[in-house]
Amino acid sequence: MKIQQILFDHTSRYALPVKDNIDFMGAIERHQKSKSELTVDLSTHIEHMFDGKLKHNGTEIRFLNNKRKDNKMDIPLHLASASVRALSNLYFFLKHKAKKGDLIIIDEPESHLSLAKQRLLAKLIADCINNGLKILLTTHSDTLVLEINNLIMLSNEFDDKDSFMKKHKYQQVHIINPEKVSTYIAKDGGVSECTIDQYGIEVESMDKAIDNLNTIRDGLEARIND
Repeated sequence: MKIQQILFDHTSRYALPVKDNIDFMGAIERHQKSKSELTVDLSTHIEHMFDGKLKHNGTEIRFLNNKRKDNKMDIPLHLASASVRALSNLYFFLKHKAKKGDLIIIDEPESHLSLAKQRLLAKLIADCINNGLKILLTTHSDTLVLEINNLIMLSNEFDDKDSFMKKHKYQQVHIINPEKVSTYIAKDGGVSECTIDQYGIEVESMDKAIDNLNTIRDGLEARIND
């Protein structure tokens, strides 16, 4: 056998994590017969995000919303929104395979998600951390970082903490201990560690971009109202 053929037979057109993900999704019907070893079903976060759930019916993966009668939806996954499709593999993993110590790698999870859903995603990430999962993610979303910072700040004690959390729909499982977080930023051709304290993650480049936008907006508003 030629060396080229040997290499072709033992390599994949995909990077290993992508191939593993494809293989996992291809075996959903089998995975659906098992249950996550975690004491809570973290996939309910995603069900809440989209007001529906996913299932494999023996032939294909389908999305079912929680509406009734004329608003009821039961469609194949490929017809569902891009955001549902993007989180489908995480949904099945959390529901059927997750166990403490697992590492979940997510590349830019904010893709296709509205700002409100990005905030819900931050709560899911927090709940995963607090249930013994490890999360490695990359992001360009200031919304996601800001909400994670909110969850870190909730680890502090203050007088009206309970009422504040209730008002803003935070639960104990959403609180992130800053000691469980490490953050790095790609900068000047390298990687630098970000400062994390009781106020959350300090991302200088994001802060500057937001400050610049606010300065421009304030300047425009002042001129329009002059």
